[in-house]
Amino acid sequence: MEHCSINPERVLVITPKGSSIEALRDGDYRVCWASGLCQNVTGLHRANSLLYWHEENSP
Repeated sequence: MEHCSINPERVLVITPKGSSIEALRDGDYRVCWASGLCQNVTGLHRANSLLYWHEENSP
């Protein structure tokens, strides 16, 4: 995981808690949490699952 800033032109979703999924190239996605930590994953399904898991398991 790394700290990064999102590109608003590529953001697919922003949750009420401040997490987001950003589309990258070649089917990759960047999942970012409100803290600014991000993780790149392959596939929208994986990105959505990671985002959902993190939001359900963080305070």
